[in-house]
Amino acid sequence: MEQFNLATYNLAKVEDLVCRLIFEATGANFVDTSAPDWERKLTWDRVKDALKNRKDNAQLASMHDSDHDSLMRLFHAFRNPNFVKTFINYRDRIAHRISPSVDFPELYSEVEDRMWKEVRNPAGDVIRRTKGFGTKRSKAEFEFLKLYEVTGKTLEHYLKILKELKTISLLNPPVLPSS
Repeated sequence: MEQFNLATYNLAKVEDLVCRLIFEATGANFVDTSAPDWERKLTWDRVKDALKNRKDNAQLASMHDSDHDSLMRLFHAFRNPNFVKTFINYRDRIAHRISPSVDFPELYSEVEDRMWKEVRNPAGDVIRRTKGFGTKRSKAEFEFLKLYEVTGKTLEHYLKILKELKTISLLNPPVLPSS
């Protein structure tokens, strides 16, 4: 599972690289790069907002309409299929939260709700409050074979998008010979 999680984490980095590619190709001007942590501010939403403001960016404004339309279509398609959303959900869970259960729920930690539940009498008065303790999940949050399939589809989807991004001249400038 560790190797799969590592592969998942690394595949998710493609999104960061696409953001960086668009950022650099459009003049690197919608995030202040003088701050030491500027790369943390280079988010999907920041790139989306910059792409929407075509008139405010010289590189985007100079693009042919067909190239800009293709870039917008590919940008929106990148995260869109449901299998990509499932992949990103799993990746976010392993990166930012307690690991979700896969196949065997009894092998994973379960964080319980911190809220007290009120117990009321027939008249509607609160007679006590209870909290769960020691409950176990009865069903795994993910099934490995489905995750594996979703991850494979995501990889294929990303490859397709990257190949199409390569056809956009702004993102694929000609290489000039060095002197």
